[in-house]
Amino acid sequence: MLSPIAGQNGLEFLTQDCIMEAETAVAVGEVMAVDISQITAAGGLPAMDEPVAAADDADSVDTGIFGVALEAGAAGEKVRFRFAGVVDVLAAGSAGLTVGALLSVNVSGQVTAGAAANKAVAIACEALSSGTGTIKVVFNGLAGFGGPTA
Repeated sequence: MLSPIAGQNGLEFLTQDCIMEAETAVAVGEVMAVDISQITAAGGLPAMDEPVAAADDADSVDTGIFGVALEAGAAGEKVRFRFAGVVDVLAAGSAGLTVGALLSVNVSGQVTAGAAANKAVAIACEALSSGTGTIKVVFNGLAGFGGPTA
């Protein structure tokens, strides 16, 4: 995920984007999960759905593969998602998001610092003290950042 040649700013992260079908309407910056149940015979994963509550389900907030919508789309439309790299994402700041915090995904499709057992998928590059908003993060919805956020 790192650029093979770093620039003037230190580590630079490569982006991994893919066009996927949104199973429900999606907003710019919303986090969605790959719908593992839609796997094709060739091993393709063509669809994204809303994340579900923590469980042993493949698209749950504690184990899923996640992407951030780079454009809005209606249910059934093809939408570009970012699976890894720096991106602006919807965030819930009720727990107070600080720069450098490990963030997970909630069932509303936002990153948050409040769910300790969930997969850490982002590192906050900006703070959000309360409410909801959009912040810049380093995102890794494929492998995450080492496990749960706590």
